[in-house]
Amino acid sequence: MIGAYEYKKEDEGESLQGLLYRIRSYKRQMRANHNRIYDDNTDKFLLLTRDDINNRALGVANLPGQLAIASITEKTTVAHEIGHMFNANHEDFDENITTYYGPHHSIMDPYARPNAFAFSKKNRENIVNYLNQFD
Repeated sequence: MIGAYEYKKEDEGESLQGLLYRIRSYKRQMRANHNRIYDDNTDKFLLLTRDDINNRALGVANLPGQLAIASITEKTTVAHEIGHMFNANHEDFDENITTYYGPHHSIMDPYARPNAFAFSKKNRENIVNYLNQFD
């Protein structure tokens, strides 16, 4: 158990660093007490929050990495931050994902606008390429 963590900070990078410190402590405890070893490439940690990190950020993640914080205040934030952990990025978002409701931007669009619940073709490739590195 990691315990309570005050993730709301003016600097979202600081929020991620504080969580990283707690995750490292947790991993040390799991190794000492249960002989559990984590792989930084394939084991992922996600802190889901009810509120935004600050007035600019709904989430933050390592790219690629093992750690993310995501608010549930917007429907696509969790998928967006998980995408970052698996090497999806803002630059490869698509402005024309076809949906039942018409064209929308893909999930990795960095701005808060209505997004489709889909990754762009390029970001799907980024995720597959990331995962294909590992057994």
